[in-house]
Amino acid sequence: MKVARGRNSEGVCVWKVFLTQVSWSEPSFVFRIRDALMNAPNCCTVKRIYVTPKWAVLIRPFQKQTLCDRLSSRPYIVPQEKIWYIYQLFKAIAQCQKANVCHGDLKSENVLLSSSNWLQITDFAPFKPTYLPHDNPSSFTFFFDTSRHQHCYLAPERFLSSLDYEINHKEKGDEWLFGSLEPSMDLFSAGCVVYELLHESGKPPFSYGELCHYRRMSSSEAATFLERLLSDIASQFRPLLKMLLNREPSMRITAPQVLDGSVLHFPKVLDSFFSYLNAFRPKELSTSQSLEGFEQSQITFHLEPDDVIAKLKRDENSIWERLTENDESKPYAVLFISLITANIRVLRSVPAKIDAMNLLVRLASLCCSVVSTERVLPYLVCCLSEPDAQVRASAVHSITELLRPIEPATFEDSLVFIDYLLPELVGHLPLISWLVGFPSSEAQQAADEKTALQKALSDLFEMLCSSQDNSVRHCAVNRESLAKLYTFFGRMNCGEILLRHMITFLNVKSDWRLRAVFFESLPICVQKNSFDVKPLLQQGLHDFEELVVVHAIHCIIVLVETGVLGRNHVLELLHDTLPFLSHPNEWIRLTVVELLILLDSRWSLADVHCRLLPMVRPYLQDTSLLRLNNKVIHLALNQGPDRMRFASASLDGYVLLWNSRNAVGDGVGPVRSDASFLYNKSKSEEARLSRVRLPKLEGPPEQLHVSNNVTYLRSHHGVIYCLDLRVGRTNGSLGFHEVWRREVVKYHGLVTSFCVDPIMENWMAMCSTNNELMLWDLRFKVEVNAWKTPHGLLPLRMWSNPLSSTTVQTPPEVFVAYGSRGEVDVFELGTTSPTKLVGNPFESFLDFADSGKKCRKRCCFFQDDLRNVTMALCVCADTGYVYTGDTEGSLRRWNLSRAPLCEYISGPRQITCDFDRNETSAAGLYNLTLRKLET
Repeated sequence: MKVARGRNSEGVCVWKVFLTQVSWSEPSFVFRIRDALMNAPNCCTVKRIYVTPKWAVLIRPFQKQTLCDRLSSRPYIVPQEKIWYIYQLFKAIAQCQKANVCHGDLKSENVLLSSSNWLQITDFAPFKPTYLPHDNPSSFTFFFDTSRHQHCYLAPERFLSSLDYEINHKEKGDEWLFGSLEPSMDLFSAGCVVYELLHESGKPPFSYGELCHYRRMSSSEAATFLERLLSDIASQFRPLLKMLLNREPSMRITAPQVLDGSVLHFPKVLDSFFSYLNAFRPKELSTSQSLEGFEQSQITFHLEPDDVIAKLKRDENSIWERLTENDESKPYAVLFISLITANIRVLRSVPAKIDAMNLLVRLASLCCSVVSTERVLPYLVCCLSEPDAQVRASAVHSITELLRPIEPATFEDSLVFIDYLLPELVGHLPLISWLVGFPSSEAQQAADEKTALQKALSDLFEMLCSSQDNSVRHCAVNRESLAKLYTFFGRMNCGEILLRHMITFLNVKSDWRLRAVFFESLPICVQKNSFDVKPLLQQGLHDFEELVVVHAIHCIIVLVETGVLGRNHVLELLHDTLPFLSHPNEWIRLTVVELLILLDSRWSLADVHCRLLPMVRPYLQDTSLLRLNNKVIHLALNQGPDRMRFASASLDGYVLLWNSRNAVGDGVGPVRSDASFLYNKSKSEEARLSRVRLPKLEGPPEQLHVSNNVTYLRSHHGVIYCLDLRVGRTNGSLGFHEVWRREVVKYHGLVTSFCVDPIMENWMAMCSTNNELMLWDLRFKVEVNAWKTPHGLLPLRMWSNPLSSTTVQTPPEVFVAYGSRGEVDVFELGTTSPTKLVGNPFESFLDFADSGKKCRKRCCFFQDDLRNVTMALCVCADTGYVYTGDTEGSLRRWNLSRAPLCEYISGPRQITCDFDRNETSAAGLYNLTLRKLET
């Protein structure tokens, strides 16, 4: 026999070449095994076969590792994995017995293991002889010892004397020689595999000579030999191996009995984990006939690595609940760790990588420290080389959380940090100069370590603050992390280090959020009389972005409350702060008022009257105020400009004065300026076209929603962009105008349409090919809800109802068009349930709402019909009518409150409308029946 590895259209395969025997003239037994075990998850059968008069080639899928290889490779198998392998092995034998198939050559080399710890048996050998002469080892070597190790896994009853072999062969022929396999023979071989798995050195129980000697022993000698053989095996497995390795076939236990736990106890969670993990293995969906007359797999379904992590993240709480039911099931978290590590290095999206690392750290907390250091830590270190900064930062955090509870028990355990982890970190964080040298003096050593640690963290913080990615800077000054860093540096009397690095944020004029974060974090980094922050606060008060000014004034309030700002400094800052009492922005005015109320409560009466009130009175209507308390100061403020009038200037020389009241309300006609002024010396320039190109992997743009300068874009593969024409170059994938980018989770399916809040742009609703509707909060860019469409209809188009968002009392509504005969539903986003139904004019399948439960039922169901889909919809703001147009060419007008006012305007069919109003107290829906005229 020859073995080779090759590649074809189905991927990498194993090619095994055998000499052709008489039984190969019609290889129907191979077809029967393949067909019988097609749906067996723990059996890997032959996929193709080529037969010639002299040789035959069997082709099966390739697996990198066998159980024989895994026993001698690192990381070594933990006890829970051994039990999982035993459980799957007998699952495989039970699947064979159910299909009336015997393996014939079961051994550790024919047990395949995937990187996710899924076990399969392969290389079924019904074409090899069932019986062999025990005094002729050449037959055994030729058929069953291709590795030449002299290890024997065959049952003793398969060896006969030469005389008996010749007699039976002559009387019964090849049918006896090749077709007499029994399930008990495979169970003995399984016992040898289990023994090899459980033995400390991975040694099989029998060689060829030892098995022949064991066959010839008497019953008492065989029992003594078996007891001595099993002395190296743990006591809980000995009863099982005694039955499996028994010389008498009738004394061997069956595979279903082993799985029932009658001899060996399996944890209950293995049954549920087996069904759950089976969903992640590749599955064949269809077959086709080959040229050689052999059906071969054409389509193999397998989950993408990102989808595997998404499913595990979605089921995280359920998995954790099953793992923590009792102490026995906790270590079996290693099964899910293997599944995650098998996919983590080929993940594509950043959220999937972060979720995978978080899952690994959480699951590792249930396992022993060996699993954490040998199974999880190498993959987390590998994530330090990812190009995305967020992934690298999450990897460092995950490594810290993983190693936090681990205390090295031996010198070898400590080498994980010295020889492995720290050298890896040096390549990414060139901040470890303090590791050089170990002073002999303990005092000097402590001082040097303190200085090196301070420098390392200071350099690391400086590197984060100087990053080109503003998201990294935002993470660096997170309030919780910054408070811990200030506590650390404060103990070393170096608290000003943080502030020196953070001052650079004020120079970033392209990101006002970064400047606002600076003033939000400034009170954490300032000690009393340790740093003059007045120039920084004045720079914030003069910022051109109003929200930055709000944060700067609030920072002054916090510094006054903590006593950092002295009275003289506050008085100097009031010269820049008090003019904001006349600012049109209400947030700024209220923040200044809050500062004045705080000063009134903290300063003495003399300071308030002599220093504060004289500065505030120019901005007050009532100058006779005695105190600046919360009850009177809001009423006494002068009213600032209302921002209803503004001026605009253009390059053609015109300056226009506008009144914004003319641009709102129910008025019709163009909006005109109140006055215009022309300047002769002027010039104009050409219009500029801005173009952005989507990455090829995200697909072409499918839908746009434009609102003033903001544009929402959806690509074919479910990527949502928010673009702002006022934003210039960015660090995003588009390069220009990109405000944010979000990708719809793949398990929702392909997004078919979306709509945006028409008034405030606070929400976005989407529909997908998985018959789901999704609601996003655009303020936080997160998904807040997702629900199925009624009766699994396919949503194709979606529009927002502008009339439902004009008041707070009316919940937002959206129109959803389905691929089902032009049907349109009206959904309230607050209840995620349809409230109205715009139906089909030719089918009477509209039903009305249940007055008690507000539930809507269909009289019958229809499959998706894309020949008549509502593709256009608009709402009249004056009348409230809804106008729809479909792919059939029909134009209709609907009144959502009065059914008799609905009308078929134009189209290919001339119809009349018969309305049967059926009012309900709960939902107020109508049953509309549209019938075609008789011609």
